[in-house]
Amino acid sequence: MTSGSAESIISPHIGPTGFYLPKGDDCILLVHGLTGTPAEMRSVGKRLVRQGFSVVCPQLAGHCAEVGDLKRSTWRDWYRSIEQTFEAAKQTHRRVYVAGLSVGALLAIKLAEQKGSRVDGLG
Repeated sequence: MTSGSAESIISPHIGPTGFYLPKGDDCILLVHGLTGTPAEMRSVGKRLVRQGFSVVCPQLAGHCAEVGDLKRSTWRDWYRSIEQTFEAAKQTHRRVYVAGLSVGALLAIKLAEQKGSRVDGLG
């Protein structure tokens, strides 16, 4: 973990509609689905915070704006969104778990496969 607040390290990576709910030393990275938004994960995030976890949910690249933005983005862009958020969360939290919805779940699996044991759990 590095010095500096978790908020200042994580916030630049979550996008304008993403959210970070700081609570505990362990963090869960939530990944929304295709054409979805971080808002669809907020209720899950709030429940996890009540259980003592910090929660972060980035806006996937190309989402939450114009349809053309989404059409110009690829799964690699979406993956990069969660990979950057994951790396920031690893700097500030003891453990980082990853969970997703729909395409977000596939991206979470890809992240776990790429990062190996650095991902502390997968949901």
